[in-house]
Amino acid sequence: MKAVLDSPAFFSSIGLSGELYTTPLVVAELKDLRSKVRFDLLCESGLRVQEPGRETRARVREAATRCGEGEVLSETDLEVLALSLELQAGIVTDDYALQNAAYRMGIPVIPLHQKGARRFTWRYRCTGCGRLYEAPGECPVCGAPIKRRLK
Repeated sequence: MKAVLDSPAFFSSIGLSGELYTTPLVVAELKDLRSKVRFDLLCESGLRVQEPGRETRARVREAATRCGEGEVLSETDLEVLALSLELQAGIVTDDYALQNAAYRMGIPVIPLHQKGARRFTWRYRCTGCGRLYEAPGECPVCGAPIKRRLK
């Protein structure tokens, strides 16, 4: 199994094996002793820290925006997606937004503790007048915020 580990993989005690990768931004999120020890143990077993290329990051950012997750995914999430795409590897995570974006990009997902997220689509609705839009922002008709809602 070739997999890219998101932060939740380091907070879990579930056994992981195979060709494992993570990104520098994920490593930077590991603050507590338990996750740092888990990181060290996985490194001893062959975990590699690798940064994805700029072009892949740009492609992932565009794809995340198109599927409605652009405003929710962190830079760390985008880096995990980009590395998974480059390596043609699955993502180990429990993050539903990350899972949805991965499904949309054809990246396999390996959930840790939670049931895997189903694929879902967002729509954008004005909180004031209820009109539908293509993206979040401010309604040009009534000025209220446009928020994303599950379709």
